Amino acid sequence: MAREQKLHTRDGKLKRAENERMAKLCRQHVLREQPGPELAQLMPTMAAQPKPTAADKEEAVGSFGD
Repeated sequence: MAREQKLHTRDGKLKRAENERMAKLCRQHVLREQPGPELAQLMPTMAAQPKPTAADKEEAVGSFGD
């Protein structure tokens, strides 16, 4: 069962890569688009941000007025 899932996942990745490659070729030859520069990520990912500290986790204590 796990082997079948791995094969299915691999096949899906291969199909996506092939579809992306064919779409790129279509854009170049049919639509006559010129390949542009690769896009760069401007914002850091969530994994790159610092983890919250204990001071960040403090909760405000409020009262429930009468």
